[in-house]
Amino acid sequence: MANTTEMSSGDRLRARRRQRLANEVEIAALRLFAERGVDAVTVDDIAQAANISRRTFFRYFASKDDLLHGNPERQRDIVLEAAGAAPNDVASGALVRRILLALAADFDDHREMLLLRKEIAEKFPNAMRQTHSGHTSLVAAILEVVTTRAESEFSARVHVHAGFGAMQAAVRTWFTGSTSQSLRELTAAALDLIGLTDTG
Repeated sequence: MANTTEMSSGDRLRARRRQRLANEVEIAALRLFAERGVDAVTVDDIAQAANISRRTFFRYFASKDDLLHGNPERQRDIVLEAAGAAPNDVASGALVRRILLALAADFDDHREMLLLRKEIAEKFPNAMRQTHSGHTSLVAAILEVVTTRAESEFSARVHVHAGFGAMQAAVRTWFTGSTSQSLRELTAAALDLIGLTDTG
């Protein structure tokens, strides 16, 4: 029993270290992309900026494009985890709220990454074409989860698209730096305005 616990703790520690290094590499890459443009930055440049070897880079990422557009797998995991933690009888609107607030909290934790991607999109719009498709995929992932538990497909679709639109409005305000509120707080306020409450 003790050995199992130690292994579990060790695995968690290694996972945290791995995620921390991946985040550091991602930030280093995004800073270079924002400064020079994506095409002008090589994997070797990123590895040098992050103080890792080229070999280590490829243990974490398949290409520099993986760094440009973020980690959709992490976002899908957040969606599934938030949905899994919700009561079985949760209303579709309340479920959408739970999922979006979980995503907003994650974005709060990675604010610099989002701000750098915004800067890159403004300076080099062609490089960020896939970002829109990434948003579409995220909405589709949320819709798939919510539809399986909603009162109807129509209800799920309306709640997901309305909720995501409200969150995007919150993100735009958050990006301006004109408020001390976190993105999670802004998203909660935006969802309140359109009636997506804890009770649906």
